[in-house]
Amino acid sequence: MQKKIYFLLLFFGLLQGTFTTILAQSQLVVELKTDEFPYDTYWQIEQSGKVIKEKPRGFQRNTLFRDTVNLADSVCYSFTIFDYKGNGLCCEDGDGYYALYLNGQLVKEGGDFQFMEYTYLNCANGNGCAAPLPAQLGQTTFENANERWYEFSPDTTGRYLISTCNNTGNCPTKIWCYNRCHPNLTGRDRPGTLFYAENSCGNHAEISATLFKDSTYLIRIGSEPWDCISNKITWSLSFEGIASGCTDPLACNYDPSAAEDDGSCIYNGDPNCPDGPDLAIDEQRFKTSLRRSVLNNADACLLQEGCIKGYGQRTIIRFDTWIDNIGNTDYFVGRPPNDVFSSDPIWEFDICHNHWHYEGYASYHLYDENGNSTPVGFKNGFCVMDVGCNPGSSPSYNCQFQGISTNCFDLYDSYLDCQWIDITDVAPGAYTLVTQVNTLRNPDALGRNELGYGNNWAQVCIEIFEDQGSGYKGFIVKEDCERYVDCLGELQGNAQPDCAGNCNGIRIQGDLDLNADRNSQDVLLMIYGALEDTL
Repeated sequence: MQKKIYFLLLFFGLLQGTFTTILAQSQLVVELKTDEFPYDTYWQIEQSGKVIKEKPRGFQRNTLFRDTVNLADSVCYSFTIFDYKGNGLCCEDGDGYYALYLNGQLVKEGGDFQFMEYTYLNCANGNGCAAPLPAQLGQTTFENANERWYEFSPDTTGRYLISTCNNTGNCPTKIWCYNRCHPNLTGRDRPGTLFYAENSCGNHAEISATLFKDSTYLIRIGSEPWDCISNKITWSLSFEGIASGCTDPLACNYDPSAAEDDGSCIYNGDPNCPDGPDLAIDEQRFKTSLRRSVLNNADACLLQEGCIKGYGQRTIIRFDTWIDNIGNTDYFVGRPPNDVFSSDPIWEFDICHNHWHYEGYASYHLYDENGNSTPVGFKNGFCVMDVGCNPGSSPSYNCQFQGISTNCFDLYDSYLDCQWIDITDVAPGAYTLVTQVNTLRNPDALGRNELGYGNNWAQVCIEIFEDQGSGYKGFIVKEDCERYVDCLGELQGNAQPDCAGNCNGIRIQGDLDLNADRNSQDVLLMIYGALEDTL
């Protein structure tokens, strides 16, 4: 995946882990030689989503540092080193490096990375996503552990049931299912999951989901709370049946989840088969990925791009945006211009980061109970590409030739830059958080309109409050809320009251001469009004 790795940095904006005393069975030595910009570098060690050790920024330049950390042999940890400037420890600004020694043995060394590099430690026998156990159909039991990780690759596309309902252990249980391994996939809740379950059958969990042949899934079975070490946990994996539908990839109603054809295929030329792309946001993933973070912002680019509303510590809500193309043609964007002064309307050159943005690819909105939008962030698509595809399709697009193929998807993970809303200055209350793709409903670069726009929208209702414990804003998700309707009565519409309260009006703040534009004349009128006390 060719998305800018530096977007990963801000995922770890605030480290709120608990420092835990662990029975010392292994000794990790972290050796770090800084470069010319030591303030850019810091590292942390996590265990099941909790930061157990960190070394904050503030090193001296061109200096060798050594730290010793005690780790338990039977626990999986992730070590992550960060560089705020984005050029690692070498080789642009010096000859810095880092090395990890576990019980005297070198397990990792490096320095030539960008913003982030991570290493798993002690991950074996299913105690982390880096070393999962093979999952088999049937019943599995593990003992004297709070969780185990398994890997499953179905040989048939269909519905599968993952269940801990027959568990007889002494701890409540949860189920998580992922499609990748990463240090942020260690939390105790939904973020980052493909599927997640708790309290499905009393204190235990069950998931029924379509799993695809030749895909690999990471299944995590664990107790809740995290420190409840069960005498044993029993779980089962069973095949419920083959999904049926149109299985011909050339048909416009091709169903990538179907393993058995039901004779429903229709093809181009059929009146029920219009041509066009169709972008759809995964609303469930959007909802389950929400998480609060605190960002210590010193990046002027984040302000310039509209991702953040001010400097200093900012409270943000991060989330994933997963965009499928379920249409019967590709969503074609094409190649960015070679000339940075190009006036191509679908591209904008970002001087801050020296790359092209695809204009208006996605937007975020926070609507209050009266339907008024609060400015909380905006995102251009840096790279519209095939991050992955459903069975029967292959990726075609990348950062140099952009678009989303039919039956493929683009993904913006919550740890990426600007994949958030800034709620620092938002008043407590009830809100509807919305993410949209192709907000302006533009055709693609070949002039093809989408088949529909109702699925370009995902929403979740939240309650924002003042967290007295941390001093930052917090939020909770409110279930079963009504779909957003704009001031014109259109479901999921974009109409907004102007500053005079007129629905879809043209009045804008600061337009003192009422010509629907802000210019130097308005500035003069404001100065005159201030001097004459007539504002």
